[in-house]
Amino acid sequence: MTTASPVREEYRTLVTTSEGIGDEILYAGGLPSLDGAVTLEADPRLWTIFEKAFPEVVCLPRGRAEHGEISRVMSNRELPIPFTDGYLKAPESTAAKHWGRVAYRAFMKKSVGLSWFSQASPAKSATLHQLAALFTPDRFIVNLQYGDTTAERRQAGIEMYTDPDADPLVDMNEYFGRVAACDVVVTTSSTCLHVAGALGVKAFLLLPNIPGPWYWEPGRLPYRSVHVCRGEGEQWVTQALDQALKLI
Repeated sequence: MTTASPVREEYRTLVTTSEGIGDEILYAGGLPSLDGAVTLEADPRLWTIFEKAFPEVVCLPRGRAEHGEISRVMSNRELPIPFTDGYLKAPESTAAKHWGRVAYRAFMKKSVGLSWFSQASPAKSATLHQLAALFTPDRFIVNLQYGDTTAERRQAGIEMYTDPDADPLVDMNEYFGRVAACDVVVTTSSTCLHVAGALGVKAFLLLPNIPGPWYWEPGRLPYRSVHVCRGEGEQWVTQALDQALKLI
């Protein structure tokens, strides 16, 4: 990854954000393009990860920067997004912990992380019933879905490894460690997509063929480790999953 120029304290850029946590991860890939010192508005759950990856960056909550110290203000949407991956790392302690937990339980099986629902857009979400073909004896499924999924898993009659310590709504350091522990990830368009892509974990993005954000457009998703699988109409989840299953 290209490194940023040496920090010049007399020149500081403030990078603002009004996006969700997934977009913050996406646009962080452009931070190394900035010269000088950087103050970044960011969700506090990401501070440890961002400051480890970008030592020249100081993270603050939104609206807390002292503008008298700022030479330039820009939105994170203005950052050039390179086609890359692996620009963020899970904290070593959480990566080791979750790798040990997953590897021990998966034993001789492929560990597949799964995230299937987005509160922001049910149209891009799947159900566990639609994803049943993923659950085979040779795969160890790791729950990467945020929030409490107990009722849905019980209703679908599906079991998967669920670690309450790694809910991204609570602790992104733990969540990055759990995603990094998986051999491969299957996800709809959600924060999980951006975490897997930023970590460089092999992933399959299940998408409906409907209008969406710019990175849904063919050839524009900037994560080299993520393969896009698309489906049409009411059967889009089944069609997209079929494509992914051929490649996992």
